[in-house]
Amino acid sequence: MTEVELRNIENFILKNVSLKVHSGELTVLLGPNGSGKTTLLKVVAGLIPYRGSVLFNDEPIDNVPPYKRGVGYVPQSPALFTHLTVEENIAFGLKMMGLHRKAVRIKVYEIMDKLCITHLKNRHPKKLSGGEARKVAIARALIINPRILLLDEPSVSLQESSKLQLRNEVSRLIREENQTVIYVTHDIGEATKLNGKTALLNNGELIAVGTFNKILPAISRVLKTFNILKGVITSVKGELAKADFNGLKILIPREEHMEKGSEIEAFIEPDKILITTYKPFPGANTFKGVVNNIELSNGAPTITVSVNETQLKVFTKEILTTLRRGDKVYVKLPIRYLSVKSATPPLLKG
Repeated sequence: MTEVELRNIENFILKNVSLKVHSGELTVLLGPNGSGKTTLLKVVAGLIPYRGSVLFNDEPIDNVPPYKRGVGYVPQSPALFTHLTVEENIAFGLKMMGLHRKAVRIKVYEIMDKLCITHLKNRHPKKLSGGEARKVAIARALIINPRILLLDEPSVSLQESSKLQLRNEVSRLIREENQTVIYVTHDIGEATKLNGKTALLNNGELIAVGTFNKILPAISRVLKTFNILKGVITSVKGELAKADFNGLKILIPREEHMEKGSEIEAFIEPDKILITTYKPFPGANTFKGVVNNIELSNGAPTITVSVNETQLKVFTKEILTTLRRGDKVYVKLPIRYLSVKSATPPLLKG
């Protein structure tokens, strides 16, 4: 059980950053590329120089070398030893600590079982998928029983299905182990699903800290003006649900605790919305709209479309030269890019 605090941290990127991560808490570090997220993780791990102070349970560790800080650090690249098997990679840290071979084997099999990777034990890293390699790297970091776990964009470059599986298994493991975690991402959709405290970083400065919904205006200013829809779930079927957003009947991914009648908020980034002059196939979540405005920024248009009474912002990489105000278009909101949060806290049963 470790509480981590950063006090007035400064270096070549970070500017007077102060942040507290409570024991057993998941803190999502959100920000654009180059904002200093990875640098902050390396400060906690003691891998780069800094001014200010890092404290574990109120004790400064600034003069403690990285290998004595008890930090589990998983970089964007899993950095597995290619000549070792999965089992040997996970066992490496414990062997370096001098644990008996039998004790090492027991712990390795326990962590592999928890992350559902026991079947990979004899494979080498080159034979692993991206998601499998990330799980092995996380297992290697967790097996040493770290005081804090640092995850640097663990789902980057993974397919949506692999991202979901990795996120669910990591979240479950964090809860079971009561692990203190800093989880870095630049993905707004991922941040909404992690259900932790969110810290927003930009240009080396800590802009806001709080629940995702609480700091939503700041997130929108820093990252991009994304579309926020408020509505009510009208029906539920398995992992999907239908919701009414001011007259728009949209199929959405269903999150835990969401039932018929639940008030929700859905988020979708402007560059994830498809806009066409013809009806796309398949037609799920496709609506007829009217172009209200077109603005050009660095050669890329931002299009405001009115769908019933809802205004949607759409970013496109291609300039639709024939498109004018008042034109009728089709707008598609792909299910895989919709992020959903409960607008009201779930009721506790019992």
